[in-house]
Amino acid sequence: MLVGTGVASILAPALLGQVIAEHGWRAAMLVMGGAILAIGLPVSLLMPREEVSAGAGDATSPRKKGKFEANRSSVFLTLIAFLLGLVVAGLIVLLVPMLIDGGMDDRGAANVAAQLGVAILVTRIIAGYLFDRFHAPYVAAILLLSPVVASLILLNGGPVIIAALLLGVAAGPEVDMLAYLTGRYVQMENYGASYGTILGLFCLGAAIGPMLFGWTVDMTGDYGLILTISTGVLLLVVFGIAVLGPYQSKEIGVAKTL
Repeated sequence: MLVGTGVASILAPALLGQVIAEHGWRAAMLVMGGAILAIGLPVSLLMPREEVSAGAGDATSPRKKGKFEANRSSVFLTLIAFLLGLVVAGLIVLLVPMLIDGGMDDRGAANVAAQLGVAILVTRIIAGYLFDRFHAPYVAAILLLSPVVASLILLNGGPVIIAALLLGVAAGPEVDMLAYLTGRYVQMENYGASYGTILGLFCLGAAIGPMLFGWTVDMTGDYGLILTISTGVLLLVVFGIAVLGPYQSKEIGVAKTL
């Protein structure tokens, strides 16, 4: 299902780059809002609603209220989610200004951002396939090494297209990974509350990251410090995911490992 957002990541920079170049970023904001009203709102209203059959055994029984399941792995996941949102969102938002400051024109920077969308699309499919066949934390840890390499490439003035693709490898499975791992480390009756907390911390990090990164660049005058910090934080995230351990959900059973 999340392939749809990958397609949007490919099309949006290319389409909006033209609008920004000719009419400015404010016009691009209006275009995005208009697209949501014209396409997103009607589609959401036309979605079929869930119906409970009259003979369902649990139709009248009270629903058990879930809670955040505070075990070792879920607490690790909340910290991982916050740091992941903070760094990956910061790097992605910083990518285009970094390219423009390096001498690339607006359209060229938008085209590089579109390449990131290609990586997101492909990686989501690959990650989902691998998660169902191998121990997911190991797969996620390997995939999240890609933004570490991307940060090092950008820090040393390497090819930006490769760095953008590597950032896409991390941005592709991040939300998918958190949803999948939550289901493996908490019981299903607590899934909603637990994943809501974990995703909420991820979104908080994604909201703070671009502002924090931009402020740091303004204060230091270059991108070196923030790229160095990002590398260290991402290595901490990779380590945290790799040591999550065997699955704990009763519904899943014994974990498969590589």
